[in-house]
Amino acid sequence: MEPQAGILYLHLDAAQSTQQAQETFTGTGKTPLLCPIGPNITWSLDFMHDTLTTGKSIRTLNIIDDFNREALSITVDTSLPATRVVKELEKLVEWRGKPECIRSDNGPEFLAEVLQQWYLQSGIEWCYIQAR
Repeated sequence: MEPQAGILYLHLDAAQSTQQAQETFTGTGKTPLLCPIGPNITWSLDFMHDTLTTGKSIRTLNIIDDFNREALSITVDTSLPATRVVKELEKLVEWRGKPECIRSDNGPEFLAEVLQQWYLQSGIEWCYIQAR
């Protein structure tokens, strides 16, 4: 099949359907993420995990500024519950000031009542995005 003008052809894993590839390319069904016009307007939060050579699991809480992709905070620990997320956000707000909006997926740490109370009291809008 010859490529047509304006169409991107993706090489796909055998388990992935053409429709999934089109959704990945076009973002069908997902709200587009708008880029802020300056720093400290929108932050994004996410967790990553890894395993040490000893077999012990660690997690990182990554907080970035969406305007310039600056890593504002990377917190590493074996456990990062919602109360710890609030503590890290409070330290960051004290240092950088309040953002207008914070983005995250809807993981259990981000849905916890203690975190919801914090952002409502802080006057920060929390935007849940669709996880990949």
